[in-house]
Amino acid sequence: MTTQHPRHRYAAAALLLFTPVTALLAPLAGCGAARGIINSQIPAIADPARLDGRQFPAEVGADGVARGVFTGPFADQGRVSNQERLSFAELRQPLRPEITLVPPSGSGAVTPPAQVTLRGLELRVRVYEGPAMDAAPTREVVFPVLAAGGAPLIFTNVPGTARYTLPTADLIPLGPERLSGDNARRLFDLLTGTGADGSTSNFVQASFSATVEGGTLPEGSRILFTFGPGEARVGL
Repeated sequence: MTTQHPRHRYAAAALLLFTPVTALLAPLAGCGAARGIINSQIPAIADPARLDGRQFPAEVGADGVARGVFTGPFADQGRVSNQERLSFAELRQPLRPEITLVPPSGSGAVTPPAQVTLRGLELRVRVYEGPAMDAAPTREVVFPVLAAGGAPLIFTNVPGTARYTLPTADLIPLGPERLSGDNARRLFDLLTGTGADGSTSNFVQASFSATVEGGTLPEGSRILFTFGPGEARVGL
């Protein structure tokens, strides 16, 4: 299932961190301080994509994997002081520890399972430039997969509802993952520079997937996930 919406701009917004760090980066870049010290003083950007609390659906396929794809536009951002010195961009985007189930269309009344077990949660982020959202990109940067490590996640039904929760209130971590070196520089150039066709608009695509264990959910079921507060960093 593919859902497209301009508000789902999380990769772009999550990485456009330059404005908040400008004040720190400019005076520190030329003072000879160690790179680690400089980076430690560049604050993390809380919820950079403003995704905290947003829900998104992932549809269960015949193979038992729930998938959701989100694509949207975003405008170029202005360059900042010492941008050429930035050498990495790091992103993490957790999920809240609960899900909601939506049965397949036309299935009628469905008794929800007592538990749903998910494993292999992954978020793939691609930032690209092109003449249109569905056109072949003229430039693109792909982040390493943001994944949830550890044991499978066992969600338990809240009686009388379609909601499921984990035993603890801890967020489900996805990432962090980092772009560095030439890949980071290509990202910064894409986000702040005019395209080959003179355009100042780009696109971001984020694809989510998770495997449903035990065949507990029929094909066509939808799982509604909710984003938690993300965090992003850039540095030298």
